[in-house]
Amino acid sequence: MSFRTRLTITFLLAILLSMALLTILIRGEMTRRITDQYSKRVESLIEVIEEDLARKNNSLQRSLNQVCSDMAEDPRFRRGAVDRDPGHRRYLLDYAGEAMRLSGLDMLQIQQADGRIISSGHFRNEYDRMEPDLPRLLGSIGSGPALVRARSPDTTFLAMARVDSLSLSGRPFTLIGGVRIGNSFLSRMTRGEQLEIYLEYPGGIIGRENGEDELKTGKPLVRKLEIPLVDTRAGEITSATLVLTHQLLSLRVILGRINRWFLVMLAAAAVISLVVVSWLARTISRPLEELSDKASRLDLDNLEIEFKTGRGDEIGKLSGVLDSMTSRLKRSSALIRDAERRATLGEMARQVNHDIKNGLAPIRNIFRHLSRLAGKDSGELDRTFTERKGSLESSIEYLQELASRYAALTPPVREERFGIIGVVKESLRIIQDSDRIKLKVNLGPEAKIAGDPIALRRVMENLLKNARDALGSEGGEVAVSTSVEEPADGPPSALISVSDTGEGMSRDQRSRIFEDFYTTREDGTGLGLSIVKRLVRDLGGSIAVESEKGLGTVFTLKLPL
Repeated sequence: MSFRTRLTITFLLAILLSMALLTILIRGEMTRRITDQYSKRVESLIEVIEEDLARKNNSLQRSLNQVCSDMAEDPRFRRGAVDRDPGHRRYLLDYAGEAMRLSGLDMLQIQQADGRIISSGHFRNEYDRMEPDLPRLLGSIGSGPALVRARSPDTTFLAMARVDSLSLSGRPFTLIGGVRIGNSFLSRMTRGEQLEIYLEYPGGIIGRENGEDELKTGKPLVRKLEIPLVDTRAGEITSATLVLTHQLLSLRVILGRINRWFLVMLAAAAVISLVVVSWLARTISRPLEELSDKASRLDLDNLEIEFKTGRGDEIGKLSGVLDSMTSRLKRSSALIRDAERRATLGEMARQVNHDIKNGLAPIRNIFRHLSRLAGKDSGELDRTFTERKGSLESSIEYLQELASRYAALTPPVREERFGIIGVVKESLRIIQDSDRIKLKVNLGPEAKIAGDPIALRRVMENLLKNARDALGSEGGEVAVSTSVEEPADGPPSALISVSDTGEGMSRDQRSRIFEDFYTTREDGTGLGLSIVKRLVRDLGGSIAVESEKGLGTVFTLKLPL
């Protein structure tokens, strides 16, 4: 993932999370305030409904008071009710009905002190029926609203009723009047608001078509009002419940609109934020990409790139640091190149010195031998010179070959097929004239390899010289052998082994002998075995060493045929 992408995602998440949190907080606060205001409004409506019930109750009481006043002033009612005049019986039977219509009541019945009904407006056939418990129970409730069951010619209905009384000529009469509780009565109390009112009482519900619980309909319960209900059949007072619920449609609509607007606002903010953040990330990352492109083109051969800019911010400081670093690299590069040239010339000089010393060793040994014979038998001197002449010429040709190759600073590698036996024999001359070395040679069949014979001769002379030096002044044995290895699972190889009976090496010495400039001798250069390893690798082969302290050393060359 690129830096620009990570920067875009980070900025976008920071903005969107902040906006989402702010949106949630604002929405929550708005919802809480709107809900509180709505709840206060509903509470106000409930208080209004309670006041309506109280006004209805008071109005009912006033209507009964008016009926009582009219009864007291009506002589015909007095004759029919008090004097029991048969001529006024019909008037007495119809009195409650006429008074009920004039007073706006839905229920009105007049009873004597013993509970006998003498006139009933809502059901004329109630005449002469005994109902002594109704006035008593209704009067015990007090001045608050109360409900009673009343019969009509068709059905039984529920009414909000009050009780009143009067005395005519010393005889007491009781009036029970009421207003019918029905759907229209309850719906008028809502005043068109989103309120639902229904009345639950033992045996039925008014105001709802079914009796499902309000929680199942999804309408939250607002309040329940308990109203006393007179049960004359049981002779006791039970209760009915006036349930007020609210559909909260307008509140849901408002909250739904708030949610939609917040979602639209959040989506719009996300789009705007994406555009702004993309532009911002591109603005920030562009100079970094330019610096990265310049830095990718920077190397020791191309240090002319300028990083400096006119910016005054952190990127400008970074550009200045890179420009300063490039300047230091230019200076350091010049110093490094000079040091490399010096090191190359020094290493070349050490290699030339090392190879020339190896090439001069046979010549030095022959001249020492000839010097010992000088002044003695001249015939012996001539015979020895004749025998050693070939070795002298071979050594001189070897030195001339090295000189011509080092003339180009880097010795060229010559590729040809040659036999290893001849190279090994030529190399043995470096130690065969030493009196303190017992040389054992076991040369196997001729094996030809591809490569540079001078390289193999340099390898052998280095290994033989190291074997000679490892024997010290006491001398010892050096063994050289060649063979051919033909494994069943690989290509054939030529093996050359050089071993000595010298002081040997420790494990730490064995692990470091092929490193440049590592030596165990005070007069050593540390280049011999590192050159050997490089030359063997050029020949496509490998070299292995086995050695233990005090038990000598064995070097084994493995060269592909």
